[in-house]
Amino acid sequence: MKTSIWISLVAMLLLAGCQSGEAVTTFTPDQTQVPYPPPHPTAPPNAGGYPAPGALPESGNTGYPAPGQEEAMRVAWEQAKTMLMNGEVAQVTQLHSMEVILILKDGKEVRTTEPAIDEVFKAIDECGEKCAGIGVATE
Repeated sequence: MKTSIWISLVAMLLLAGCQSGEAVTTFTPDQTQVPYPPPHPTAPPNAGGYPAPGALPESGNTGYPAPGQEEAMRVAWEQAKTMLMNGEVAQVTQLHSMEVILILKDGKEVRTTEPAIDEVFKAIDECGEKCAGIGVATE
């Protein structure tokens, strides 16, 4: 019995693969076709809404840099902590991957990897008054 069910399924798949013809989609004038997924707002235009080959930075950053802005500088954790302690940081974002994004007061973006989760928040607490106005975000 199981063999006959198996043969029937294989036969149906083979017959389905042999069918010719194209799927036809018709649109009324008030409908539009939107590519899926929709293109990223700052992505270079292309047919499928996907990034063009080579459009993503090599550092593992999965987003696009803002127009007119170069890719963020990557620094060692100790260097990022020094920037924090010197009062150079305006905003901190911590990701689940322990990636930390620092937005400096001059507008530049610096990325680092903290040695353990929440180390950046411990550093902000250690910093004291110099870090009192830092915007904090976590993923």
